[in-house]
Amino acid sequence: MLEGVAFGMGQWNWYDLTNYLSVTGATVRPSMMPVLKMLVARGLVTRHVGRQYSLGERWEVTPAGEELLAAQPSTVS
Repeated sequence: MLEGVAFGMGQWNWYDLTNYLSVTGATVRPSMMPVLKMLVARGLVTRHVGRQYSLGERWEVTPAGEELLAAQPSTVS
């Protein structure tokens, strides 16, 4: 999931992330929000909201998330 957020370069919403992950063969839960909220709680991603109750949010990797990604091999080809 963190790699997907990084690949979206801060421009993707949860729907874009779901589509990307399904194409890569990753398991996509019925709701990705709990996973995204966990990444926020750990300081690995941030959520930018454009309009309330819309697809206007964007997800972006934080510097801490970038460090974590750099420290491990990629799981997405």
